[in-house]
Amino acid sequence: MIPVDDLLAAGLRLHTPSPPDEAPSPGPQEHPTGPVAQEQGAVELRAALERVRQEHALAVAEAEHGRLLAQAEAQHLREQLAARGEHIADLQRALKALMPAPERSVLAQPSVPGQAQPEGGSAGAFLEEEGAAGGERRRRWWRRTG
Repeated sequence: MIPVDDLLAAGLRLHTPSPPDEAPSPGPQEHPTGPVAQEQGAVELRAALERVRQEHALAVAEAEHGRLLAQAEAQHLREQLAARGEHIADLQRALKALMPAPERSVLAQPSVPGQAQPEGGSAGAFLEEEGAAGGERRRRWWRRTG
């Protein structure tokens, strides 16, 4: 079905001997059952058991190492979180110190009963704009003594 020229182009060689057939591996029923064979089977099983024990010990050691690394990373992250929390608290205190104090109704009330409140709003403070040189305006805050 396939032309010979195509087979030759693909690397097929004519009249070459075929490779020898592999001997089938003996199945479980074909093992000899003498004392030597039993001893050899026991040695193979012991070697396999030792290999599995070593693989298991390696897996346990890797898992323990991973657990220790995870604990160290968690501790490091907790420390960073605490440091950043302290930094945020410091920034909040600084921001609060920079913010103007809110007007309080207590300050607007007269300190002595029956005393009239000064004109001009809260605690008598008001803003006056003064003309300055060059047409600029400056603002000044002061208490009205009335």
